[in-house]
Amino acid sequence: MTSGLGLIPATHDGWIAGVDEAGRGPLAGPVVAAAVVLDAEALPSGLQDSKRRSASRRETLAQEIRQRAVAFSVVSYSAERIDEANILACTMSAMAEAVSNLDTVPVEVRVDGNRLPAEGDRIEAMWAAIVGGDARDASIAAASILAKTAREATMIEFDRKWPRYGFAQH
Repeated sequence: MTSGLGLIPATHDGWIAGVDEAGRGPLAGPVVAAAVVLDAEALPSGLQDSKRRSASRRETLAQEIRQRAVAFSVVSYSAERIDEANILACTMSAMAEAVSNLDTVPVEVRVDGNRLPAEGDRIEAMWAAIVGGDARDASIAAASILAKTAREATMIEFDRKWPRYGFAQH
């Protein structure tokens, strides 16, 4: 199966982790980061940036990613924690933590965006920031989908608890 994305998620030298986040833009709820290691021989079909998929398709892909991934990790930082630090610091920390929590140690980490977590927070690996990476790299696209679906589930739960705020739309 092919993903249609350009970068290959594994090399002969070791595993590559893709990392992305969800929740940096909204004013409510957590920021969620995910790290995913995929096997190039077992890619879920239809991987793309999570924003280019419907909610139901993201859920289906998220299940497939969890089943096929060599390793994955999802980390969520609460709104309270974001208020204490700031959204950027929490995003970077959550990304580094997601990579650290993987069951497999990658030799390379590809992060969607133009920033990387602080060197002291990162595992030893080659790290690269890739602008638009969720549309260019299968492992980043997979991380995008896991982060977004995890955050959506939290926001739907918040909406059930506090329906007047419209959290399901955040």
